[in-house]
Amino acid sequence: MNEKLKKNKLALPLVIVFLLVTAFCIGGKKLLSQWGFDPGVLAAGNFLLFLVSFLSFLLYRRAMLHPTTMGFLRNTYGGLFLKLLVVLSQLRHMCCRTANTSTNRPSMPAFFST
Repeated sequence: MNEKLKKNKLALPLVIVFLLVTAFCIGGKKLLSQWGFDPGVLAAGNFLLFLVSFLSFLLYRRAMLHPTTMGFLRNTYGGLFLKLLVVLSQLRHMCCRTANTSTNRPSMPAFFST
């Protein structure tokens, strides 16, 4: 039981940061709007980054527990490739959407930094 509790505590900082940024996006809508950011876009970006970070965290944890070097590298590169694939797909999406004049451009780069 104690070992299971340790495994669950490893992802706690990731969850705390996600909750803090989400609370700021919800609570600071007026301030974010004054700065020119769309809180909905930032919240969606925060959720996407949380999901990708959590999945890559699971792959990295599996890599650290794998007994062979090949398994370690496979899981580590899997986590890196997952992040790269998501960033490239969002970059492509961002480039396609910026042709539209109604896009909230200040929120798009912040989408990746939340």
